[in-house]
Amino acid sequence: MSDISLQIGAKSTSTPAELKADKPAWWRVVLRRVSASGMGAQAAVLAFALRLASAVITYAMQIWLARSIGAGEYGIYVYVWSVVLIVGHLAGLGLSLSAPRLIAELKANHDIAGLRGFLRVSRIIAVISATIVAAMMIHVINIVWSIADAHIAPLILVLCCLPLFTLTEIQDALARCHDAPLLGLAPPYLLRPLLLFAVALLALAAGFMPNARTIAVSAVIATWATGIVQAILLSRLLANRVTAGSLSYATPAWLAASLPLLVSEGSRIIVQNSDVVILAFLATPQDVGAYYAVTKTMVLGAFVSFAVGAAVSHRLAAHHTRGEKDKLAAIVRRSTGWMFWASFASLALMLALGRPFLSLFGSDFVPYYPLMFVMALGFLARASIGPAERLLAAIGDQAACARVYVITLVTGLVLQAALAYAFGVAGLAIAAALTLIIETMLLISAAWRRHRLALGIWRRGPIIQS
Repeated sequence: MSDISLQIGAKSTSTPAELKADKPAWWRVVLRRVSASGMGAQAAVLAFALRLASAVITYAMQIWLARSIGAGEYGIYVYVWSVVLIVGHLAGLGLSLSAPRLIAELKANHDIAGLRGFLRVSRIIAVISATIVAAMMIHVINIVWSIADAHIAPLILVLCCLPLFTLTEIQDALARCHDAPLLGLAPPYLLRPLLLFAVALLALAAGFMPNARTIAVSAVIATWATGIVQAILLSRLLANRVTAGSLSYATPAWLAASLPLLVSEGSRIIVQNSDVVILAFLATPQDVGAYYAVTKTMVLGAFVSFAVGAAVSHRLAAHHTRGEKDKLAAIVRRSTGWMFWASFASLALMLALGRPFLSLFGSDFVPYYPLMFVMALGFLARASIGPAERLLAAIGDQAACARVYVITLVTGLVLQAALAYAFGVAGLAIAAALTLIIETMLLISAAWRRHRLALGIWRRGPIIQS
């Protein structure tokens, strides 16, 4: 029964003021529609709010960093942190991305012992793997390069973030799979940048040099503190959600399901961050910092895609596991609409405000404003097919995701290197947009050829076709 019962043909005696009071507020309508779509209003809105807050906080911190340590040192720091983003995601061996499907299957099969085992071993593997990778990279760097190089000391320092950075990634997935998006998203997207800002501010106030090394040490402290706090809170949550008992392990099978996702997720992360790394070898640190400022400005307009995708990932897996095709199709259609139209509006807003935003970093950043229009085309193309890669992962087709992202990686790296070498920063922006468009086309093709899934905001017929 609806909230307001009206008989057809009956004359209303309510006054206009009463009707207005009875009418639900617009935000209530939005929440109801999100809930009806299967996303869960609380999870969707919370993920949206966290991502928005994180984007704003991170952006403000980037402005402060650029002004505090200078464009050159800022360019060095964003380069070495991009390396951490790439390696930190790879070191998790794909377990954070496979967690939604594996946990959904374990719960559906009532394999509670297996669930306990996965919750434990996934975190252990993440820490051990990241520690080994960090140690190997530091050893190789010390052999090949001189510590006197301006890039090397900050790079070695930030590599110490890897064990807890990777642990935070898997803990994020585990928390969201147990309907705790705040615990999953808040530590990496709110606590870590806030701690980084606080520690860096104290360090500079205490007289430490305003350079990339100081910020790198601050990043290590913030990352370790965030990971430890999240680990404690997650352990308490799981103790209440999962009954104590025996554990069983299917580690080889879990890794086998995760490794294809490691290829796909790793390829995607490399493509997203390799532009900054490539530019560091072809341009000055000042150019690297300016390009990074442009990308961070555009990310403010792309936060919607992340929020919706984070909210629906484990629900896609749950609907597929239970064979609920109608609900699966409905959530894909609704989330695609949300991702595209909200991204369109937010990207348009960022283009309108882009010039004054870049001026906050410094006057030298403003000439890079035209690059934002090029990048917007890529973000909008990617949003037009909704949570496509999460859908393929949810239905168990990790191989398709892997192929798409490997092709995207190879193509993207070639485009980035060639266009950046030929046209500098402008060429790199064009390569980034083209890479997103290629990725979009490949995902559409994979979903249709392998599963007869018709993805795209322009689709009007059934999403799942026989």
